[in-house]
Amino acid sequence: MKRIFCVAAGLFAAALLVGSGSAMAAGKPDCGLNTGKAATGQPIPVGAVTSMSGIGSFKEADEAAKAYFDCVNANGGIHGRPITYHDEDDQSKLDVAAQAAKKLVGDEGVYIMVGSTSFIECIANADYYIKQNILEVGLGIPSQCYKSKNIAEINAGPLQSGIGGADYARRKLHAKKLVCWIFKVPGADYICGGIENWGKHFGVNVVSIYSDPSSVDVQSLVLQYAATGADSLMVFGTDDIGAQILNAAQGQDLAAKMNFTVPTSYYTVRLPGAIDSKYWNNRLWVNSELAPMDSKAKDNMNWHAVMDAYGPKVLKDSFSQAGYIAARIVVRPC
Repeated sequence: MKRIFCVAAGLFAAALLVGSGSAMAAGKPDCGLNTGKAATGQPIPVGAVTSMSGIGSFKEADEAAKAYFDCVNANGGIHGRPITYHDEDDQSKLDVAAQAAKKLVGDEGVYIMVGSTSFIECIANADYYIKQNILEVGLGIPSQCYKSKNIAEINAGPLQSGIGGADYARRKLHAKKLVCWIFKVPGADYICGGIENWGKHFGVNVVSIYSDPSSVDVQSLVLQYAATGADSLMVFGTDDIGAQILNAAQGQDLAAKMNFTVPTSYYTVRLPGAIDSKYWNNRLWVNSELAPMDSKAKDNMNWHAVMDAYGPKVLKDSFSQAGYIAARIVVRPC
C-alpha cells in the first residue's frame, strides 16, 4: 500500500485547497508525474460507494475523482501503473451499500475507496472496512464516517456545516428560534439533534422537522415551516430538492418572515438558475465548507483545469471540489 499511495498526513489541511507546482501556475492540469505519457502497467483498482439515486445524488464527487485519475493515467500514472476507478450507486439503501462494498473488495480487488459520498454508506460499511483493512478517503455525512480509524473524510460534514449556518443566523441575523429540516433517514437525528444541542448552549430554540423522503409535498412542508413561528430555517438535502422548497417558499413570501440558511450541498453553479436570485438576494445564506469556486488558490485553479480537460460535464460544486481533493490526497509520487 505504501509503495503505491502516499496518503498525506494532514488530510483536513487539503480542504484549504492550497497546492503547488509549476503546471498549476501555468494553468495546465497538474496530475501525478506530469510526464505527458499514458500509464501502461498493471492497473490499480480504486473504488467508491456513493449515493447517486434514492434520496439524493452526490455523483459529482465520484465524477471529479475519476477526472483526476484520468489525468493521472494520462501523465505517467502511479509509477507507470494506471488507476481503474470502480464506483457503485448505493441507491441510498443500507443493504445495497453493503453489497456494493463487498462487490468492490471481493470482485474488483479494491483496497481503498476514494470520493465515496453517501447518506448511509459509512453506517453500512465502517466495520467491514476495518475487518478487511480497507481505507476510505471521501466525504462524510453520518457520524460513523468520523469515528472509524479506516475512514478519513475531507469535509466537515452536514452537522458542522449546519451549525455553521445556524450560528451565522444567530450572530448576524439575530435568530432566536430556528427550524432544522431534514429527510428522515438513518443518522438524521445525529444532524438535527446536534443542532438542537447547539441551540441549547447558545439560547436558540431549535425545532426539528423530519420528512419521509418517499412522499414530500413541498407546499405542505413550507406551511409546516411557517406554522412554527421561527425566524430562521436550516434546510438540509441536495440542491435539487432545495430549489423546489425555495420556490415554494417564495410563493408564500416566506423569506419575508424567515431567514433561510443551507449547508454546502447547495453551493452549486446550477442553483442560482433554478430559483429567483433577485428574490433570494440577502435572504438565503449558504455555508461553503471548501474554497469559493472563484478562488485563485493554486489547487482550486488546478481543480478547474482538471475538470475542464478531463471532466467538462462534471457539475462544479463543493462535492466536485471535494472529490478532486480526495483523489489528489491519495495520489502522490512516492
